[in-house]
Amino acid sequence: MKKIFCLLVATIAFSFTMVSCGDDDDENIVYTITAEKATAGTYVGTFTKHLVGSEEVEVFDGTVSLEANTQGVSNITVSCPAESINTIAVVNIWNAKYDFYFANNLATAFGTSGIAGKVLEDGTLTTSFTLSKVVKKKNYEYVYNFEGKKQ
Repeated sequence: MKKIFCLLVATIAFSFTMVSCGDDDDENIVYTITAEKATAGTYVGTFTKHLVGSEEVEVFDGTVSLEANTQGVSNITVSCPAESINTIAVVNIWNAKYDFYFANNLATAFGTSGIAGKVLEDGTLTTSFTLSKVVKKKNYEYVYNFEGKKQ
C-alpha cells in the first residue's frame, strides 16, 4: 500500500511539471526598420539628479538625442544646460520586441559606469548614468535619470 501511495504521489507531482499556461512560442516580429533608425531623434524631458548616499534630489530640463551611426550603433548626445552637461558617446542599440534598448558599459564621457536606457514603443526614452564631480576638493557621485518624449 505504501508503495502504491508513493507511486501515486510521484505521478501527480510529475503531471504538474508538464502543465503549460499558454503558447510558449515567441512572436515572429518582422522589423521593417533598424533600431538605430527607428529611435533617431531628439527626446525632450527632465533629468533627476540624485546624490549617492543622501536624500538630495534635484530636477532639471534637458534633452537626449540619438543619431543613427552604423547598424546596431547610435551616437547619443545628452544635454542638460543647468548642470553644464553636453556629452556625446556611442551606444549599441537593439530591438526588444516593440521597444529598443541601448547601452555602453565602457568608461566614456559618462564616467566609469557608462550609460544605458530604453526607448518604448510610445516614444518615451529613459536613461541613467553616473557622474563624479569634485566640489571643494571632495568627490561626489551623482546618478542622473532622464525621461523624455520624442519630438
